[in-house]
Amino acid sequence: MTSIREIYVKTFSDIAHLQRAKRISYALIAQKEGYGIRVSSMSYGCGLEETVRNIFETESQARNMLLFLYENGVEPQQLLEILDDIAAQEGDMP
Repeated sequence: MTSIREIYVKTFSDIAHLQRAKRISYALIAQKEGYGIRVSSMSYGCGLEETVRNIFETESQARNMLLFLYENGVEPQQLLEILDDIAAQEGDMP
């Protein structure tokens, strides 16, 4: 059984000529095989989503990564690159 829980939400305001309003959510995916994460964004009715399943052994590891992604405002299209960079720095995930 898969459980998906939205943990963090970052909301950006519409600021003329600087940024569009958007909402980015960071969710924890729990499965019996392990834990994963989902990052999704919505702006003016257009959405993006990226999901990585079973990449962490513990919920704590997955939550730490979600906090990092949230604090840095990582968007869905950046998720895989960020995970690759972290894995390269540490030699292996998690």
